[in-house]
This record gives sequence, C-alpha cells and structure tokens, in this order.
Amino acid sequence: MKMKFQVFPPHEFVMDEIEAREWSRPQFMAMTGFSFHESQMFLAGGLRVDLKVAKRLARAFGGSVELWLRLQRSHDAGVQEKRKR
Repeated sequence: MKMKFQVFPPHEFVMDEIEAREWSRPQFMAMTGFSFHESQMFLAGGLRVDLKVAKRLARAFGGSVELWLRLQRSHDAGVQEKRKR
C-alpha cells in the first residue's frame, strides 16, 4: 500500500520559522540577503528554491543546502502527482 502524505511548499516552512523566531521582514531580509522584492516573491510562493536560494535559507535557518533543495523537489513531485489524478 502506497503511503500518502501532504507536502508543503518551502515558503510555508519559512513563514512558520519567521513567526516562531518573531523576525520582522527587515530581519528576514538581513538573514537571507534577499531584497525586498525577492523576499516578497519568495514568501508569496513565487520564487523557487534553487541552489542560490537554498544556500541563503540554510545560512539563515540552518539545515543543509540539500535539505532545502529536497523540500522544493518533494513539493514539485507532490504537485505533479496531484495533476496526474
């Protein structure tokens, strides 16, 4: 039996972390090196986690670069699976 699980987009994990750490938008931008536009795009789900973004997120939140890339790949695979149904 195939186990099903819900996969969340990486920006949702980040939003939860920002809230837990009580960071402001400027603090998030300082920790990640994102511009205002990049932070806005990312938090809205419009900026994918590529190598550059993964390095920034790993530096700001911890975890490895590979972890952040895997989160994006898992989300992408979940979206593709839903489309097939």
